[in-house]
Amino acid sequence: MKRKVITLEIICYAVILLFAYAALSKLFLYNIYVKDLERSPFIGPYAAYLSLTLPVAELALSALLFFESTRRIGLWGSLVLMILFTGYVGLILGAVDSRPCTCGGLIRNLTWQQHFALNVTYTLLIALGIWLQKSITPSWQKN
Repeated sequence: MKRKVITLEIICYAVILLFAYAALSKLFLYNIYVKDLERSPFIGPYAAYLSLTLPVAELALSALLFFESTRRIGLWGSLVLMILFTGYVGLILGAVDSRPCTCGGLIRNLTWQQHFALNVTYTLLIALGIWLQKSITPSWQKN
């Protein structure tokens, strides 16, 4: 049981690090981030909306994951967001030749294939985190 709790903590902190870092690097280089979003295939027309929505969502999910009482909703929200990110990267890889990166910081230096692998890895980690959360939560506490 203790190993599951520690593994869940590691997963949550890894996701917090990823989302908080990505959000803050987008916000610190906001003008570059918005221009990249505007040039992005499929989502360019929604750049104004997404430019704040995505970093705010990443920071909100990071906060939810930080606290044990909100961790379950944070894990599910993180899974949805990572599935969306992974699907978008997969779509870009399969359908588009011009691929501007809208990520911030070090993640910006990854190739699209590496980015896809990173997203798939985090998606699987979050799914594992959800399973661990369910397996360590007493049945009387589950909703």
